[in-house]
Amino acid sequence: MSSPAESQAFSKAQLYDAYRKAKVDVFFEKTQPLTLTFCRYEDDLDGNLNRLREKLNAATPDWFSDVSFIGTFGFIPKALRPPKQPSDGGPHFGLSDPEDAWHFLLKTLPKDNLAAEFRPVAHFSVDMYIVSALWVNLIGHRYDACLGPSVRGSRVRRLRGDDETGRTVYDYHLTAPGTFQPYFYCYRGWREDGLRAIQEELNKKRKVVAVTMDLHSFYHNVDPEFLVNSDFLTEIHFEETNKGPLLAYERLFTQQLIAAFETWARQLPNYTGDGPAGVPVGPSAPRIIANVILAEFDRLANQCLDPVYYARYVDDVFLVMRDTGIFHKADDVLRHLCSRIHRLRPDDGKLVLDLPYAGKSKLVFESKKQRVFLLSGEVGQDLLDTIRNKIDEVSSEWRLLPNLDDLERSPAARVLTASRQSNEDADSLRKADDLSLRRLGFSLMLRSMDAAARDLPPKEWKKDRERFYRFVTRHVLTPLRLLDLNDYLARLVGLAIACEDYRVAATLIKRIAIVVDGLQKNVVVSPSETADKVWIGYRRHLRMALEEAVNRSLTVPKNSVPPDTRVEKILSALDLIQSDPDGSGDSGTADLLDKLFCRDLARTPFKEAILGDHKIPELPNTFAFDQPNEEQAERAKTIEEFIRENQLRIIDLLPLLFPTRPLRPPEITKISPRCVFDTRLWTRYVHALRGTWVMEHFDNESDKSGSEGVITIGRKPISKIPRIAVTSFLVHESSWARAADGKPDLSRERYNRLVRLANAIVCAPHKPDYVVFPELSIPRRWLSGLAHHFLRARISLIVGPEYQRVVPEPASFVVNEACLFLTDDRLGYSSWCAIQQRKGLPAHQERDELRQKFNLSLAPPDSRADKHVYQHFGFSFGLLICSELTDIRFREMLRGKIDALFILCWNQDLDSFASLVEASCLDIHTFVVLANNRKFGDSRVRGPFKDAWRRDLVRVKGGLDDFFVVTELDINELREFQSNAEPPTTPFKPIPEGFLIAPFRRRIPGGDSHS
Repeated sequence: MSSPAESQAFSKAQLYDAYRKAKVDVFFEKTQPLTLTFCRYEDDLDGNLNRLREKLNAATPDWFSDVSFIGTFGFIPKALRPPKQPSDGGPHFGLSDPEDAWHFLLKTLPKDNLAAEFRPVAHFSVDMYIVSALWVNLIGHRYDACLGPSVRGSRVRRLRGDDETGRTVYDYHLTAPGTFQPYFYCYRGWREDGLRAIQEELNKKRKVVAVTMDLHSFYHNVDPEFLVNSDFLTEIHFEETNKGPLLAYERLFTQQLIAAFETWARQLPNYTGDGPAGVPVGPSAPRIIANVILAEFDRLANQCLDPVYYARYVDDVFLVMRDTGIFHKADDVLRHLCSRIHRLRPDDGKLVLDLPYAGKSKLVFESKKQRVFLLSGEVGQDLLDTIRNKIDEVSSEWRLLPNLDDLERSPAARVLTASRQSNEDADSLRKADDLSLRRLGFSLMLRSMDAAARDLPPKEWKKDRERFYRFVTRHVLTPLRLLDLNDYLARLVGLAIACEDYRVAATLIKRIAIVVDGLQKNVVVSPSETADKVWIGYRRHLRMALEEAVNRSLTVPKNSVPPDTRVEKILSALDLIQSDPDGSGDSGTADLLDKLFCRDLARTPFKEAILGDHKIPELPNTFAFDQPNEEQAERAKTIEEFIRENQLRIIDLLPLLFPTRPLRPPEITKISPRCVFDTRLWTRYVHALRGTWVMEHFDNESDKSGSEGVITIGRKPISKIPRIAVTSFLVHESSWARAADGKPDLSRERYNRLVRLANAIVCAPHKPDYVVFPELSIPRRWLSGLAHHFLRARISLIVGPEYQRVVPEPASFVVNEACLFLTDDRLGYSSWCAIQQRKGLPAHQERDELRQKFNLSLAPPDSRADKHVYQHFGFSFGLLICSELTDIRFREMLRGKIDALFILCWNQDLDSFASLVEASCLDIHTFVVLANNRKFGDSRVRGPFKDAWRRDLVRVKGGLDDFFVVTELDINELREFQSNAEPPTTPFKPIPEGFLIAPFRRRIPGGDSHS
């Protein structure tokens, strides 16, 4: 094939964009354990991209036929599917122990009856991953644009619609990290929208038929030649959708990519050349190719079936139709599908999809994966409820913090302990063997353990981990489960390494090796003549995945003199699975571990170093950003400005230019507080550091944020009455002392108390809009996870974290501050911002104890101690920290400008503070929300009501457990009262002398607000 240079040569800037995408895609793809390869590639990124560009733009390119350029393959298991035991009419016999069940199967079943299914996956070179991403960036996204909204999976990221920018929702998001929309949200939407459609029909007393099915070995039965078929391009309206045809150089590049996939496929042990070459699992381009081949089926299903609901997640089809009385059994439904969709024909219980442009493709809906449900009336509703409850019971754990006490009794754990040969219990109306729920359950358990590893020192929850490891050994690392849950084994080993359980990690790897040996001896793989090669490919892939997990999770030892014995034992265990596949021998070395972290490829994100929680290794700056285009140069310039303005100790731009986990918007506001009120600066930084879309134009109110002490957050006011959750959370003096001494109390008992309280708040029937914790109540290590927990539920958090030492060390100052994590939409989408407001002067007792016990002082007041009015989606409030309430200047400054005053306290003098709160409520004429340490109590919410019995909306004290109370603040009623020239006599006390309501709070009595 000729070079595309005749019409368009690939530019250096295009390769940089493709590398950014490829790096993120591979990092988050479970089937692609190749981050070590990417790390080595970045040793000379610019040089490697220059060499790649020369190959692609050569006069007679041959990269697509060069196996060494393309890469190799591995195998991953689809599942182990033991046959059901034949029923002889006798009593049911079950074995609770997975090992006993395995040996029973070996004794009672013929050897060739126990089968495992494997599928090949790509182990491409980094160059080939870049080529795949390059095709998506230039061409593939145009194919994706031809797919309708009923296609939910493997959809590329696209820019949001915004009339002011002139962009449309069809624009491909080139600068976003990663190519595709997040899996979890897309899959959940695909499933829940289908269940919702069934629910709505049943509520209308209609009968429905629900059908789910998927294609057999989908990726490996796709012939990619259809991409350049003129009939196909016409069928999907390629030219109309993209406002132009497939250009000559695009067609040529596509043909080269197809040829490369066929070159790769020829290496596979089971390749015959008779059928389709297929497309490899793992890289980005095949996901679009496989998705778009079914575009004609999507069109026919929507047009010919008149469905209540039709959606496809890659090859999983979910169809809901009304039952007009013609369906009595599954065959009736399948015949109806074939009669309506002329491209669909029955074949021995299967459904074959014949698409005229599909070439050698074999698109077959397997009979064993077809599920047909006829639902009607209350019985249908009961079945739907059962399915929904089964899913919700497990997936609801996703939004909760980990409860270590209940981990083995959680719904996620229960689906793993259920019998492998359980009765049919469908999840998405298809997976009758609960395989999908088991994978979800184990994933959620690992997520909980990862969260605990992030928040707790290893020694604090060692017993919990030991219980978890024993649980996993019993229920996961068994012959009947290991292949089903293979994708999560690397994550399990990485957890053990991150928690410094090195001996356990080696034991887990040895156990995996023993199970794999047993499977290879006793399980049949078809065809038998290629079985040995398949097992070798699987072992190679498994070894790579586990070795990657080990290297990503290790930290540089304090004494990094090689060899490190902890690494030697683990690598020795890995050799039991397969010897080192590439022979590099650099695993576990301090140099590799430092590089992985500095290139944002380690378990701990590089941004933790910027946020101050991780030390940056001193590596030389080896990156030269050569020949960027104007947009890339501007991005690099903005990142350099961000580093300079915030005095960050970073010498290498590489991890910020090519991050896998870029700084999130609230983290940017934490590092650069100016962004909170300078929205234009915030959007510049977000776009440069994340690459994500941000709104380019703002209303005048947003631009004025920060003027006259008012910080405006949220583009438009919301009329909803705010709900406040006031916590009663216990903090011991010993925890206070340890925080002041720089050794925070991160005990398991304290963590579990916080987790129980936080989970209860998120699950509250009256979900709050704001949660308030007392002064000095939360360890800073837990702050990020706690904030994310609430903000994911659209709940803002106002909290007093523990003391923080002033850097650089040694320091004699500490900071006492309030942290506000507030929902925000100023970027053009739902996000949040982080704000710190410092305490200016210590309370007298606080000053004396810091000085006498720890020789510390509170940091001197500066601009960060200024008091602001926060106008959050129209709700105006102020914030003071404990003794600051005694400063009458602050109360004077806030009067008339706020709807509520939040006070975070650590206060023992309840009587004095009660008087201050009651007086402040009247002289500021506002609601007062006070959160105090549960040890002293008297947390309360008070309003300036005329009737005494109404004034305390909440007042709590005492109790043996931490708890919370939710109340509403009717700020509209308060504003309307204060806006009257002569306020009425009820429901509030008269406004004080000299009170002037701020224009942005004023309301026309009986009308709308105005400014």
